[in-house]
Amino acid sequence: MRIRVLFALVCAILVAAAPMRSQQARDAGAPPSGTAMLSGSVTTAGDAPKPLRAAIVTLNHVEKGYGDTVIADDDGRFEFRSVPAGRYIVTARKSGYIVASFGSTQSGRAGTPIAVSDGAEIRNLRLALVRGGVLSGTVRHPAGEPVPEARVELMRVSTVGSERRFEQVYSSGEEETDDRGMFRLFGIPPGEYVLRAHAEPWAMMHGAMSVHEMTAADIQWARFQMQGGASVSSVSTEPPPRRPRAYAPSYYPGTSSRTQAAVIRLAPGEERTGLDITTQAVATSRVRGTVEFDGSRDGDVPNVSFVEVDNTDSFYGFGFTHGWTFSLDGVPPGRYSVTASLEKSKHFGTAEVVVSGQDQNVQIRLREPLTLRGVLSFRDSTQAVPKGLRVELAPLGTRGTLTISPEPATPGADGSFEVKGIMPGRYRVNPQIPGAGAWSVESIKAGDLDVTAVPLVLTADASTPPLIVRLTDQPTELSGGFEDASGRPATDYFIIVFSPDERAWYRNSRAIAQTRPGTDGRFSVRALPPGNYLLAAVTDVERDQWFSPDFLKELVPGAVKVTLGAGEKKVQDLRITR
Repeated sequence: MRIRVLFALVCAILVAAAPMRSQQARDAGAPPSGTAMLSGSVTTAGDAPKPLRAAIVTLNHVEKGYGDTVIADDDGRFEFRSVPAGRYIVTARKSGYIVASFGSTQSGRAGTPIAVSDGAEIRNLRLALVRGGVLSGTVRHPAGEPVPEARVELMRVSTVGSERRFEQVYSSGEEETDDRGMFRLFGIPPGEYVLRAHAEPWAMMHGAMSVHEMTAADIQWARFQMQGGASVSSVSTEPPPRRPRAYAPSYYPGTSSRTQAAVIRLAPGEERTGLDITTQAVATSRVRGTVEFDGSRDGDVPNVSFVEVDNTDSFYGFGFTHGWTFSLDGVPPGRYSVTASLEKSKHFGTAEVVVSGQDQNVQIRLREPLTLRGVLSFRDSTQAVPKGLRVELAPLGTRGTLTISPEPATPGADGSFEVKGIMPGRYRVNPQIPGAGAWSVESIKAGDLDVTAVPLVLTADASTPPLIVRLTDQPTELSGGFEDASGRPATDYFIIVFSPDERAWYRNSRAIAQTRPGTDGRFSVRALPPGNYLLAAVTDVERDQWFSPDFLKELVPGAVKVTLGAGEKKVQDLRITR
């Protein structure tokens, strides 16, 4: 999809407010009582809308952890009473239809926040649900027989920048074929998809689905045995070599390679039938291995995971075992990462194996894990460490590799912590703070290196200085109003706030945020780390596209520059001049 970027964000009015102490967030329990009311209806989309009874409608506060849920009546009407002032997202769902939020322009897009003031009565909100698409077909063996109880997976295809991604999609339809080998997936949003079928997923996952395909040589040898093995000099007395085969995951219409899968383009409410998938029997291999360790075993037995690594940063778990020696049968062709780790000492080792139909032997040597130490500090020096707080190192996906996340560390009373059992790799330092946002990250430093937003890179040969993690209860806030050329609220746009540092351009970066202006044209982004930012607006954006480096590079020339200090509240009003 081509996204129109608004480069004409002129008349940017900048107002700096003095830092204010934020209120403690409420617990995510029963919402406080208010005086506002919201009501509306849920209907079908199209030129002749019809009410949708029993649709589930939810009201969620944009920033605070509370909301409400009601069920639409026979006329599709819904109503929320005693709503506190704030900004809310209203969402409706019903089986067979695509979930929609008020103000969303397309499936999967964020809705428009509704600004609610004390005593307000907001009526006639309308949420139009589009009926989901349907994909159906039959899974068959190569000879044409149907395959019952085959698992069918639906993956959405998206392109973010120059990268093509495949994302598993939840479907409310049956995910296994029936006794006729048939499947039917429904409630699917429009988009591009690929279908994948597992003929025997449970057996495949455990390496037990290995079969032998009968060949002409097998038949000739069997006849030779029935004749007593006489007068057929061209036939060996030994049986032909048996090469195990298995039914590998197959993509529609019938290929084991995802790059060769047919892309299904589904329109809103479209029903596609006859999507028959032919399973593929491929030569499999046995992978044997040994785990080598020079230290004390002390009764510890390594756990071995066998994971296929494809070229899209996603992983397919194939086999899991434990022991100093291991063997896995029925492994289909592919590139695999084999990881062994000790539960007690956290020693680990990895190896890569390429399977192409021949048996393989793997040796994995365990090495000492990395340890990262650090300490928490707070803006308020008298603040005690919040109960339940933990420090996590979240691995950042690196193409073609697999990194296991270490166990989160619980800080002591003095704020010190120690994360053990770390594999070399790229990580996001992620303090897991209990509660509904009372505390946020202000800065994370490793010596002179600021890793608040950029990845922390840990290598086996270099020591990392202790981390200094600073938390604050005075988060930054960037807010403002967004108007069109006539001075009216520009509610149909998406606002992207991002760091100009390209090292911070990765999925779930702390220095990237996306929001939409509310019905009053106001927008707000909280808890960004202090620093320099760029602010841009676009007419449309796909989910998670704002993390794509290619997409962000497009926004840079027309973006507005903003600087946020620690605890600063800043107002940046924007107007579209054309």
